[in-house]
Amino acid sequence: MIADVPAIEVLPGPDGWNGYAPLARLHLPEPRRFSQHLGDLGVPNSIGTFHLRACDQRPMFATQERPPCRNAAAFIDSLLAVVVTGHDDDERIQHYADIITTEAAKWPAR
Repeated sequence: MIADVPAIEVLPGPDGWNGYAPLARLHLPEPRRFSQHLGDLGVPNSIGTFHLRACDQRPMFATQERPPCRNAAAFIDSLLAVVVTGHDDDERIQHYADIITTEAAKWPAR
């Protein structure tokens, strides 16, 4: 449903799914903020709803001896994992896709 949205690359096949979360790569400015914005609009996703971070940025794994890996953070921040469950019907999934499409077209938000 979002395969033709500019600046969003849907990851195909089994590698493009994380449980019930279809995966896409965001090629937008400030992708983490975009995911948070989608979460605020009701599109459940790993960053905007569940605050996913690279492991080395979590206090339990961070060390003072080793700085956080910028590549890991950039990878996670550019990943959109929309959470879809068995309770989501086609109408709700289409609603999520419509929000993603609309918001991506006008991003960056002011």
